[in-house]
Amino acid sequence: MDPSKQLRIGCYIMHHQAYGRDVLHGVLDWQKTQVGCRVVNHHHLERVIRFKPHGIIAQVAHKSGLPILRGLNVPILNISASLKDIPFPTITADNEAVGHAGAAHLIENGVRCLAFARSPWTHFSTLREQGFHRCARERGVMILPTYNQDKHLEAENPRGLPYAPSLLNWVRQLPPGCGVMTDFEELATDILEVALDEDLRVPDDIAVISADQEHGFAEMSDPPLSCVPMPGLAVGWQAAECMANHLLKGVPLPEVQVLIPPGQVIARQSSDLLHVEDLALRAALLFIREHAHQPINVSQVVAASGINRRALELKFRNLLKRSIREEIELEHLVVAKRLLEQTRLPMGEVAEQSGFTSVHRMTCLIKEDTGMTPLVYRKNLAPN
Repeated sequence: MDPSKQLRIGCYIMHHQAYGRDVLHGVLDWQKTQVGCRVVNHHHLERVIRFKPHGIIAQVAHKSGLPILRGLNVPILNISASLKDIPFPTITADNEAVGHAGAAHLIENGVRCLAFARSPWTHFSTLREQGFHRCARERGVMILPTYNQDKHLEAENPRGLPYAPSLLNWVRQLPPGCGVMTDFEELATDILEVALDEDLRVPDDIAVISADQEHGFAEMSDPPLSCVPMPGLAVGWQAAECMANHLLKGVPLPEVQVLIPPGQVIARQSSDLLHVEDLALRAALLFIREHAHQPINVSQVVAASGINRRALELKFRNLLKRSIREEIELEHLVVAKRLLEQTRLPMGEVAEQSGFTSVHRMTCLIKEDTGMTPLVYRKNLAPN
């Protein structure tokens, strides 16, 4: 096109979704650095065409729009991974890396098995699940069956639950200490609702993380939800710059997909207790975790928190639904189970190195938690 004319870039992007809005913000951030460029977005393609753009940045999410886009005599640049085979140059999020990051975060926070929950209708969900499973295999962590959300099953909910009965059944089958990742936040909050109704401790019994950070949504869930942030801003900026360079300078659009990595995991209480907002409670939890391999008592934890015992006990009861002593023993238990899984130490040494004052107490707690004695637990779960 003639560089002396105003550059018009049309955007066909779904602004009612967090990813689409972030992409648009990225495009607009790029536009602010330019002179003589106009950008228009609309979720109806006909309105975008009416703008007579020199090129279109499109969120190609449905096959129904492909024939119209193919018939336009302007370059098209796609920013979506909703469909597997898209006949246009694409700059989008690295969805496999999103899933990989979620699994890595859960594993680093001590989960012993992983499960993915998803909608079965989009290709990016498949990519996230693949990245999630790849990380689990790389780290040697057990992979449990995936939950596939069913639209039709959700519509039939005779019990009036705020979530699908199939989701309730799936969560009930997960073993304690499982880490779950979902491909969008609404499904993650449904899982947190199930956990609340089933008296599951989050993140001890089930840790949850989600992709697709809907701004403000994750912080308001109960408990606050950990997320892998999508790189929508970066995708929008790069897509706009790439389209402008193509139109003004003749730089070819990318022949292979350009994948933008996600941001750093935003850890919250749904996957890591150390991200509770209460400073005294956080200090107490950090002390317990750092000294879980040693015999510690409630007085030491109270001293680390900086508040009095009664106030701290109330915080534990109100926010975690357990006492300080129960939290200490839970962390001892985590260490003991890890030693049973990864070493051949005799029971006396396992108890000593996990902070228990007796083999008997360790045995009672492991049996209460797993239904197995320490010897049977080691035989069943330790690597060959």
